[in-house]
Amino acid sequence: MKKHEITAGLIAGLATILTLFIAHQIEPIWMLNPVLFWGTLIFYFLGMMGVCLLIKRQKQGILPFKNAVSSAFLTFLVANLVFYVFYYFMFNVIDPNLSLLQKDLTRAYYEENFNAMELRRYLAELEEAEITVDFGTIIGGFMQGAIGGFLLSLIVGFSTRQAA
Repeated sequence: MKKHEITAGLIAGLATILTLFIAHQIEPIWMLNPVLFWGTLIFYFLGMMGVCLLIKRQKQGILPFKNAVSSAFLTFLVANLVFYVFYYFMFNVIDPNLSLLQKDLTRAYYEENFNAMELRRYLAELEEAEITVDFGTIIGGFMQGAIGGFLLSLIVGFSTRQAA
């Protein structure tokens, strides 16, 4: 059983959702801030590094690359699972208006970054779009995240590996 990886993933996931939930409680728009949103990946990274260094210390400094990547990736997946469960409940139960807020933020971004011709087209598409967070959205986001998580696991594995 990969007890350390699961524990580290749970801690990283809980740190992530706690940060986003507190931000939401202060001001809902803060939860959708890209810097804060993407910045919470530091918790994932710290959990991944921490578990690899712990395992390396337990194995007297020996941690093959394959094992380091595997441990880091499992930690990432657990943290991401915790995050996506939270994300689903935030958008569908706790604050269903987050979807409307997301649409408003997207509209403001378009207005600042596109010329008049592009703007009309993008705003028309945005008005027709229904921004929802359903089970399919969650699965898709989790799978996309897993790709990025694997790349991050390669970096963590490379930096923590130690051959026999």
